[in-house]
Amino acid sequence: MGRRRKRDQGNVHGILCIDKPSGPSSAWLARKVGRQLGTGRAGHAGTLDPFATGVLVVLLGEATKLSRWLTAHDKEYVATLQFGIETNTLDREGEVTATTELPSGFLTRERVTEELAAFRGLREQVAPVYSAIRVKGKRLMNEARAGREVTPPVRQVECFSLEVLDVNTELGQVTVQLHCSKGYYVRAFARDLGRRLNVGAHLVELRRIRSGPFSIDLAVSPEDASLTACVELGRALEEVPVVCLDDEQVTHIRHGRRIKASGSSEVAMLTDSANRPVAVAVRTDDQQWRVERGLNWGEDSTE
Repeated sequence: MGRRRKRDQGNVHGILCIDKPSGPSSAWLARKVGRQLGTGRAGHAGTLDPFATGVLVVLLGEATKLSRWLTAHDKEYVATLQFGIETNTLDREGEVTATTELPSGFLTRERVTEELAAFRGLREQVAPVYSAIRVKGKRLMNEARAGREVTPPVRQVECFSLEVLDVNTELGQVTVQLHCSKGYYVRAFARDLGRRLNVGAHLVELRRIRSGPFSIDLAVSPEDASLTACVELGRALEEVPVVCLDDEQVTHIRHGRRIKASGSSEVAMLTDSANRPVAVAVRTDDQQWRVERGLNWGEDSTE
């Protein structure tokens, strides 16, 4: 008989806000935290590049099923751009592809601030070639590393706010804080701003300070990750209301049957009387809750 895949131990389910260090990939760190807390299922909601730091939302056990809702959040970053140098990955880990000497007095807070106006609001952004986006089923970064020519997609993104925090004229670097929509590439912003100034640029530091309701002040180090640090579902899901069901309603939902919807939201997190998640449900045209994603949080829920 073949080996069975190891299942979760101890019904470990929950959502953690981790302060990711520079170095490991988001997927590797999520798996590490999962093993540390005793679950074989762990993922994350929103990738950070290996060199980047800051808020990484780690999902344990049944919480991995909530990724669709948690990745839709807007984000905030503090980013440092190096002007005068372009790289193939648009960050400090890539190979230098072009250099331009910065004229004396070229990089000023006033000039950069003026140019940032073009990047606020809705705009089209060409994704980085070295990215996890799939085109015809293949990841762009894998195709690029294999030496194959790729055409990155153009996507509409939004930058809600963008401000200069510091200008280091000696190093030719600028640090900005930006608030942007899901799917926004800060590396692409660095590339585009550098080209707008005709000197090129790449990203040398990136720290995510917020992802939806998960702010850096909530984050714990990977070493300090524990079940007691898990974020409450009501806070984690932000705009998705939590609806508590009675035992009869829970039974109906567990069997895939619809129940009468309450409130006015189009989506809701349904829980049992002990606040354990039962399902994410959507409202039907005839005002009933229909299960969109069933959840089996179990009795040892981290809620």
